[in-house]
This record gives sequence, C-alpha cells and structure tokens, in this order.
Amino acid sequence: MCGVAGIIDPSLRREQGEILLRKMLESIRHRGPDNSSCWMDMPVMLGHNRLSIIDLSDEANQPMEFDDLVIVYNGEVYNYLEIRDELITKGHRFRTKSDTEVILAAYKEWGSDCVKRFVGMWAFAIWDKTKKELFCSRDRFGIKPFYYIHAGNKFYFGSEYKPLKLSPLFDNAFNYRQISRGLLREMVSYRDETYFERLKVLPERSNLIFKDDRVSVSEYWDIDPSRSFQGTFDDKKHEFRELFRESVKLHMRSDVEVGGCLSGGLDSSSIASVIGKDHAGVPFKTFTIYYQGKNPMDERRWVSEVVRTYPNIEPVYYSPSDDEVAASFDHAMTLHDVPIPMSPPISYYFVMKVASQHRMKVILDGQGSDEYLGGYSPSFDSLIDWSSLGFDKGPEFDGKRGGGSRLKQYLYHLMFSNPLPSLLHYGDRMSMGFSIESRVPFLDHRLIEFVHSLQDKDIIFLGKTKYVLRSALEGFLPAAIANRMSKQPFFGGETVAWLRGPLRYLAESHFDFDRLNTLNPGKVKELLERFKSGDNSQAGLIWKLVALNYWVNKQ
Repeated sequence: MCGVAGIIDPSLRREQGEILLRKMLESIRHRGPDNSSCWMDMPVMLGHNRLSIIDLSDEANQPMEFDDLVIVYNGEVYNYLEIRDELITKGHRFRTKSDTEVILAAYKEWGSDCVKRFVGMWAFAIWDKTKKELFCSRDRFGIKPFYYIHAGNKFYFGSEYKPLKLSPLFDNAFNYRQISRGLLREMVSYRDETYFERLKVLPERSNLIFKDDRVSVSEYWDIDPSRSFQGTFDDKKHEFRELFRESVKLHMRSDVEVGGCLSGGLDSSSIASVIGKDHAGVPFKTFTIYYQGKNPMDERRWVSEVVRTYPNIEPVYYSPSDDEVAASFDHAMTLHDVPIPMSPPISYYFVMKVASQHRMKVILDGQGSDEYLGGYSPSFDSLIDWSSLGFDKGPEFDGKRGGGSRLKQYLYHLMFSNPLPSLLHYGDRMSMGFSIESRVPFLDHRLIEFVHSLQDKDIIFLGKTKYVLRSALEGFLPAAIANRMSKQPFFGGETVAWLRGPLRYLAESHFDFDRLNTLNPGKVKELLERFKSGDNSQAGLIWKLVALNYWVNKQ
C-alpha cells in the first residue's frame, strides 16, 4: 500500500521536474512513510512513497524496473504467489519476493490482460521504455484511487487530489455537476468526474493508455448477468463459505501484523469469526469505536459475542471525546480531499487513529457486503425538496447496466454508482491518513460473480437480508450475530450531537454563495435557522451543506 505520482511533460527541465515530483510525493507522504524514491528519464518522471507490507527489503522499493518496464504501484495482488509460480514455469526469474515484481512479469507475459488474472486491489502505472507508452490500471471496484490530468503531450497522475493540485495543468474551477451529486446522493465521483473540472479519476475496472499524446480508457471486467449457479441451497452455502474463507485467507497474507475493524454487525463479525476459526493460532487485534452520552452509539455487547467465541481475538475499544472530534475535523477533511458527505468517516478516522497507536499497518474491513448481498433498502429519501435548493433533478446514473432481475440491477448500481465508490473513498483516505492499509475481503470478484449467479431468494429470503451469508457461516458466526436483523449505524445521533456540540461552528460559518452559485441562498439560510432553533429533521442535509461550505472555503 503506497502513494504514487507521475509526470510526463516535455516542457519541464529535469531540475524543475524533480523538484515538482518531490513536492507531489511530499503531499501524500502519509500514504508511504517507509521509503520515497523517484525514477526519471525525461520527459517521464515516476515517484513512489512506500508502506512496506509484502517483502520488507529495500530490493522491493519502487519505482521498480524489470527489463524495459518501470512501475509505480499502490495496492496488493493477493494471489501473487500463485501467479509467480505460473510465471516461473514460463521462464521468468525473480530477484524479490514482492507482488510488485510479479505484476511486472505478468505484464511482460500477458500484456494488458494480466489484470484479469489478479485478485486484489490496485492502482498502478507502467512505463514501457521501448513502446514509449504508459499503461495504467485500477482494480475492479476502485478500492485504490488513481487521478490524472491530461492536456496535449502532458500527463500528470497521482493517488489523491493533493499531488495533482501542484501540477501546472491544474486550476480550481469547480465541477458543479459533481457538487450536486455530492449533496443529493453523497457521491464523491461519477464516471471520470471529480469535484474539479480539470481533474479526472480513472474509473474502476478500467485500464488507461497514454501514448502519442492521446489517452484511451477501456473497461476490462464486468459481471455476467447470464451466469446461473446450478445446485441445491446446500451447494450454494458450501460454495459461498469456501469462496469467503479463501478470500479471508488471501487477505491475511502479509509480512506485518494484520488486525481488523469490529463493529458488532454481520460483516465485520463474519471476517473476525472466520479468522477466529481458520486462523486460531494467530493473534488478531480488533478495533471498535463507541459513543456514550445523550445519543449513545455503542455496539460493544455485540462485539463481545465474537470475542467470547474466539480467544485469539484481542479487542480494543475507544470512545472519542467531543474535544477530539473538534480537534480532528480539519485533519479528516484534508485527508478526504472532498466534502465529507456524512458522519461515519469521522468514526472511521478514529478507528484508524487508534489502530495506528497500536502500530498496526494492515486492517481488514467489512466494507462491500451490503452492496451485493442486499443489505440496503432500495428506497430513496423523498422528504427533501431538492428543487427548492436549486436543483432540477437527481443526477444521472448508468441505470441500464447490470442486467438480470430488478434486484440484481439495483445491487449492480449500488456497487458501481452509489454508495460503494464513496464508502471506498473514505476507507482509503482515512486509513492511509494514518499509514494503514485497509483490506476488504468481501470485495473478491470471484465471490461477487458467484452471488450474482444465485437466485434472488438466496440473497433475501423471508425478510432476511444477506441470507446466503448468514446460512453459509453457520458454525462460524455466533448465533446472536447471525440472527441479528438490524445494526445501529454510525449515522444519526452523533450527527446531531456533533453539529450541536463540538462542530457547531460549521453551521454558524459564513456561506460562500458566490462560489456555491447553484444553491438557493434563501432556502439554505431557512434550513440553517430551523436547525439552530432546534429542528433536527434535516440534520443529514445540514451536515452535507456545512461540510461542503467548509471545503469550499479551504480551496
């Protein structure tokens, strides 16, 4: 897990380019504090900040060269050992034990199709010295970020907004379409759009080639809606269980200690329970955030169900104070790059902060399950009059993609439009802000392909969501967790408590309606006054508005 940055710019002298690239890397130093290096062959400059997870030796530092190829890479290819063995049979030789070198050899052997063989998360750029071509790729679900700016014969890229804001190609013209999506649907990006017109994001499951001054983007993977698993429900449970156990096993591959989030809900408890049983001899620290007081958010009694069942789990609990929330908000917003559209990222911030205090470098997270196992209600908030705020409609979506039943199409939308991309965004930013690699075992593409091959009743049955997961992990999950039908989310009570307490200054700040010119000033002021007078009914919307305003004032 790392931070990458790169420049292809014939107008820069070598000295200029090196100074600029070093500044770009410094802006994302938190992503990789273990080493920072550059490779330059003008006009191409590649930079890398390393967080050492696999092969801790200096030989595995990046940028890494392999014949006529040079790579900078952020992520993990979990099945790299299996791919490495296959490449050895084809005559490839390796000087490191890293997955980075495996990616290079795989690209040498199979070209752009190599990414179809990878199980994992990645965002990388490979410069081919012979072809004079930059090949970039992002994983199937966009777990790892990749941003770029292109103009003529110039191409800049980086892991976050921050390094690209230093590019001479950047300007701070807002993308108001994306600002609208952030307010309406809490989306941090859409297709290749970001909060700035000039700044693009490489979409998930996509490859990008920059050659001869041109950028071409192509999609390399999709879910096949025609697949149908044939077998009994017992067969389905068995297949899901084995796929999930295999995913957890791969996500445990590391040369440093691995820990996990444990919220007391079904998803994080499933991961912890499989580790508790399949990896019983491995100590596994888990981290739980809770809040007490007027609006308590406390899941420790559910967490204890897992902890009592598996003695190798070592729980760490922490309750952030109001003063800590107030002191940390600016740092969290800076890490996030874009307006924080809801309060859960703040809780995740503290999970990672506490994990870093325990010297953790890798944390397993339960993100992704809801989006393909039917964990959400397919309804939208109909209480907000969006047109009165200055919007004519909801944003556009790829509604025709996905195929299959209405449920499958809805789940497809959750994964690739909203909300999963936004959840993965804050998961990446808050974890990397504390130099921690966040891994998501539910987002193994083989597991998702399998679930999409099932019948709807295998996913939601007799009012039970995630039915195949609950059934498959019988004997792993404590019964109280497996049968739990609701989870207290970190979104609600703490939002109001913070906006009326440590973050009340957000609602009292001056609104920059000149730059937020798509908003209706009168309606926004009315909403704010109603909130200040004690009306909590629109607290979620108030949060999004004041967070957006705070972000705008920092640009």
